[in-house]
Amino acid sequence: MSNRVLLTVGVLVAIAVASAAVWYFIFAEEHETSAQEDCSDAIARLSVGDDDRNDGLEVDYELTSTGAEQIWIITIDRDGDSLFEGNRTVDEDGELGVEVTTPDRDGGRFTATATPASGGAECTVTLTH
Repeated sequence: MSNRVLLTVGVLVAIAVASAAVWYFIFAEEHETSAQEDCSDAIARLSVGDDDRNDGLEVDYELTSTGAEQIWIITIDRDGDSLFEGNRTVDEDGELGVEVTTPDRDGGRFTATATPASGGAECTVTLTH
């Protein structure tokens, strides 16, 4: 083979590898959306991303409170439809977490609200995915 043919083949292989890498980083990367809200007694974080285990979405909610051992009433919904409702107690570091998966990858408006069971202001964080 001539040097010109080898050079042409090398350039074509390099273009193919670069194109595959660009496609992977644009289309194969997980899509995640997150939001945070600073409230009077807590910081709330909500994130929604692809869950490849069930072809749905993984919804993660974290709350960091100013006190330990507090009980919070947590609700998480998508477009008004409940995904989770229940009580959680923060650990000794003042943190709690809730993970929910959806059976589909339908986006929408996700809202998580935490209210102290002992009374007080609620903390709400919302995002659109």
